[in-house]
Amino acid sequence: MKTKIVLVLVFLLAACAAPASGTPVSPSPISPTPTLPPLDLTPMSPATGTLISLTQSGSFTSEPFTVTENAFLRVNWRQASTGKFTLIIQNTDPAQAGTPYGEVTFDSSTGPGALFMDYHFIPGQYVVKVESDGPWMVWVETVAAGPVPMP
Repeated sequence: MKTKIVLVLVFLLAACAAPASGTPVSPSPISPTPTLPPLDLTPMSPATGTLISLTQSGSFTSEPFTVTENAFLRVNWRQASTGKFTLIIQNTDPAQAGTPYGEVTFDSSTGPGALFMDYHFIPGQYVVKVESDGPWMVWVETVAAGPVPMP
């Protein structure tokens, strides 16, 4: 009896797995070079002013710039380094060390690139630090000021 049940199950499974007779099976149409939609890196909110703009080559630390109130700032950068590139913005207040407002690394990568990031800054003095072996540009713009939710 067990043998008959096993044979019936095997037969049923084989019948279900086989394609219907007369129905050709063709591979799914997959493009050999799939295309993705273009990546849109356009900021959602416009900048309202520039706080600092730097164009240099190699490693550099800026003079301090001031943020007078809680604000979202857009940090933009473009770099042509073929080696390691690091972009840091540091709050000069020692009391901010180790906090989300003390030192923020915006980029630490290899090779040329360009990007931006909006970040919440609190009032204070900040410096831009760049480590690079090639030319670069960094500019910081105001995006929104006033009451900003704390992270």
